[in-house]
Amino acid sequence: MKRGLFLIAAMILLTACQRTPDEQAVVQKDEAAMIALAKSGEPYLGDPAQLNAPQRVEGAYQSEKGFLTVKVDAVVELPSQPLSIVRLTPTTFSSDDAQRCAEVLMDKNCFVEDASYTKAMYAHEAERLKDAIAHWEEYGNILFDNYESAYDAEEKLGELYRLMAQAPETKEKIAPSFELLKQNSADPDATYISLYAMPDDATLSSFDVFNVPAFGECSMTYTRDMQRSISPSSREVGDVSDLLTISPDEALALAQNALHEMGYEDFISSGIHPVVQYYGNFFPVDYVEKWGFYQCMFTRSVGEVPLTYTNQEYIFNPDVYAIQWQAERIVFLIDDEGVFSFSYIGPYETGQIEADACALLPFDEIWNTFEKRILLVNNLADQMKYPQEYRITTVRLGLMSVRAQDKADGIIIPVWDFMGTLNTSVGETDTNGLRSFLTINAVDGSIINRGDGY
Repeated sequence: MKRGLFLIAAMILLTACQRTPDEQAVVQKDEAAMIALAKSGEPYLGDPAQLNAPQRVEGAYQSEKGFLTVKVDAVVELPSQPLSIVRLTPTTFSSDDAQRCAEVLMDKNCFVEDASYTKAMYAHEAERLKDAIAHWEEYGNILFDNYESAYDAEEKLGELYRLMAQAPETKEKIAPSFELLKQNSADPDATYISLYAMPDDATLSSFDVFNVPAFGECSMTYTRDMQRSISPSSREVGDVSDLLTISPDEALALAQNALHEMGYEDFISSGIHPVVQYYGNFFPVDYVEKWGFYQCMFTRSVGEVPLTYTNQEYIFNPDVYAIQWQAERIVFLIDDEGVFSFSYIGPYETGQIEADACALLPFDEIWNTFEKRILLVNNLADQMKYPQEYRITTVRLGLMSVRAQDKADGIIIPVWDFMGTLNTSVGETDTNGLRSFLTINAVDGSIINRGDGY
């Protein structure tokens, strides 16, 4: 069945980006004062003993109204290098970026003019719909719920056969232009490029760049097979041993090699997960096509320390900031054939180093802040009277890009993230364990709302 329950889904999203009425910062968020504080004490040099940090923490908490439960059984992770505060400025993707990345991901001899279908592509669509019609009452009406009845689906099948008869067997290959084009957008600086390639007559690949700087959106994406309808919402961490023969190490090496060829040397692996991807936007049921991938995540590094990867991709609070802010990251999906998809969002350039090796608060102060604030920050469970359980499995010291209020630039700062999975009546979400339930500034102890970006 399709993923529904929109109220619950909206609640889960809001949990990551809304303030609670009684939420207060632990200290005043003064950027200059924070930088001065980072420079004033003994710098953290990579030894957990400096912060009196334990190897694990445990705890159990319940909100006053009883709808929010927090369970902590977490490993404490700290980098073995100093952490810095560095200025950053958002940027956009260039034509050179597009050409460099597209030529790594796509065979330069396979580019085609557009996204029109070949006979083999229409045949694939027809076979999928034909199977659904044959099992209409069992599952066809679910997979193709855009049709009112099997009769409507049969009419569409007839149309597919007519289009297949008219379609070419193969498509002419071209030499592509990598020049960025102007978008028809409210942003005069908005640009884009869309490229297509066919490694064989049944597979259409796409590569897209979208720059909309006035709205804080920049992305570069690639998909090897456009006919595989995949959505992050129907992807979950799972066993892929019967779906893949490639090993996790081989998948990671392949992704790292692609990054090297693209010229992105400042990015470090933030983790790799085996994920099962289901067709379209569906739950895992027997009649839904599924594929296995290794999801390889990368974030920018500062002094060999990567920015912490979380499931929070976008930051937008219209009451605080004028435009959206993206959390920079690169994500690959790797299978036995190689790179299936590539995504790079939120590019920026690093600038001045404000503090080379920061002095950080001892862990007991961070833990004390956690215990005081975890039931208050973003607690929509009590507000909406809907039970939620945070299962925190990782407490990580790392870096985060923080937007300067009312400015287009920002800084990278040291933070503690309390991460795990969210459990509700519909099951567990964020199965990769990368949902951050609380982010604390490691220098001054203030709460950072990842939904607001500060």
